[in-house]
Amino acid sequence: MGSMNNSSNVWRPRVLSILMALFLALGSFVVAADSAKAQNDIDYSLDDDFEDIADEGSDDPYESFNRAMFTFNNFFMTYLLKPLATAYNYAPEITRDGVRNALDNLDSPNNLVNDMLQGEFIRAMQIAERAVINTTVGVGGIMDVASDLGIPKHSADFGQTLAIWGVGEGPYLVLPFFGPTNPRDAIGLGVDSVGDPLNLWARNTDREAIGYGRFGATAIDSYSRVMDDLEVIEETSIDFYAALRSLSRQHRRHQIKYGKYEGGPPVTDAEKP
Repeated sequence: MGSMNNSSNVWRPRVLSILMALFLALGSFVVAADSAKAQNDIDYSLDDDFEDIADEGSDDPYESFNRAMFTFNNFFMTYLLKPLATAYNYAPEITRDGVRNALDNLDSPNNLVNDMLQGEFIRAMQIAERAVINTTVGVGGIMDVASDLGIPKHSADFGQTLAIWGVGEGPYLVLPFFGPTNPRDAIGLGVDSVGDPLNLWARNTDREAIGYGRFGATAIDSYSRVMDDLEVIEETSIDFYAALRSLSRQHRRHQIKYGKYEGGPPVTDAEKP
């Protein structure tokens, strides 16, 4: 009997980790939905670069594989992530905003490092200021006091850093669970995940479930904010896969070209060093 209890105790955290890993993967799939929402704020027709992107369907050499993975991912998004996000939306808006603010605050170390690697020292200083203010006055980041003080929110990732260093994005990819990406951004995601301080602490203290739970919360929160836009894209597009391929590429290249500001203006060429 004792051995059965010990076996149960060993497997329980492993099962939990597997479930949380699934949420982590689904969180990456939200990028396409986030791209759908972002299209309302960007006039791509005014930039020749974005006009070119719409015609880059030929840069999809693994389209058969990608479409199969897209269908696979969409199944999990529809039957797992969507019900959770729908239930989450019943929470008061102030609660959901607090969750989003806290999650954004946890990204501060990665944002700071990538801003420094990109030579964006002013933006790095903004991240540092936001982290200090929101962690203290904002009660662990639940309140975004820094934005109220005029310090804009933005994010930076290692995929963006690689792009600024001149690394090409490579062919379009849709990975199982991880969704739309490319080789450069897939590597960037891995580096950011491995180097994240909270993830490092969780792994080194046998608390992996905390890290997985964070990404699960990010997936649910992010998808809850864009699922209506995503449904509109699906209902109105002739080819849902092609529509999201174009949107995700446009959105990602806009992030790289102008920075990833949220709630503030994009960085202009004149402002860049």
